[in-house]
Amino acid sequence: MSVPAGTEESIVGEVQLRHIAEFTAVMLANRGPYDTLAGSFSRLRRWSADVDVLPTGSTVCLFFDRPTADPAAIRRYGVCLPTSKPEGARARTALLDSNDGGPTEGATGAAAASHLEPGDVIEVREVPRILAAVVYYRGSAAGSRLAYERVADWVRERPYLPAGAPREMHLAEPGQLGADTIEVEIQQPVIPKPR
Repeated sequence: MSVPAGTEESIVGEVQLRHIAEFTAVMLANRGPYDTLAGSFSRLRRWSADVDVLPTGSTVCLFFDRPTADPAAIRRYGVCLPTSKPEGARARTALLDSNDGGPTEGATGAAAASHLEPGDVIEVREVPRILAAVVYYRGSAAGSRLAYERVADWVRERPYLPAGAPREMHLAEPGQLGADTIEVEIQQPVIPKPR
């Protein structure tokens, strides 16, 4: 599926129910509007490269609040680079070698410190396995609401309940396809309804 550059067409796939495997991730915790994701991913990638931590998959954004309901200034999320357990251990060592959570000379190096902004917090996290209603979306960031609505409708029409905030696996990182075009897999965790 390809969309010619410069078109406004959005693609929203069919919703599927899938098990999403657990993974280890280096995560940059963030707060604020979601249109800052591109900068967050960039800072996390540069920090990870400076401490020699290699990603093993597509970047993931974990939302800790309701993306459409909470005010943009207080929304909490984490941008994640999935990695192997040994790479996660290397990242933990780099974080332990830092002072008060901020990179210093040594394992993290001065270059890593220059990539972070005040308030940035990096951690290594074990992201648990989930059962999720999943949909593919490609189009403008603002138009992703259609994909979120499709997932919400799918969940309401079936014997499942939402089980927390959604997450997005970025098949193309923000900014890679153009200033406002994203390509993501939206994953809404679900649990079966009680009988």
